[in-house]
Formats: sequence, C-alpha cells, structure tokens
Amino acid sequence: MARFAHTVTVAALDRGWFEEAAGALVDLLDASREGPGRSVLLADGRAVEGLRLLKGRHLRPGAARGGPGGAREGRGG
Repeated sequence: MARFAHTVTVAALDRGWFEEAAGALVDLLDASREGPGRSVLLADGRAVEGLRLLKGRHLRPGAARGGPGGAREGRGG
C-alpha cells in the first residue's frame, strides 16, 4: 500500500470579513419566507430555484428542505 503525506498552510480568515459575511447570511435567512407550493422566497419575492420545504415550518426546528429528486436537508428528516 502506498502512503502519501503533504502539509498545507491555510491563512486564517479576517474576523471582520467573516462577521460581515455571517451577518449578511443571517439577514438573508431572516428575510426569506415560505411561498406557494412550499417554495422558499427571498425578500424580493423571487423563489430560490431548486429548493422547497418538505417538512415543518420555514426556519423552525425540524424543518426539512429538499431539491430536485427529493434530496433532504436539515434536521428531523
């Protein structure tokens, strides 16, 4: 059996950048809502393509989301 080893150095993320990106994501999620046919809508009313709510309520514990082919994401699935 062959074994290979390699070391990679990864620079840390800038804390300010990370906090800004995380804040933008939280704002986006907070502004989204459940739409017709259990789709997920963004704040501007556009549906998130390929994503729909399969179980539970949007942004609540136990909610499950899925894409094409019935793939499940989230908890409680």
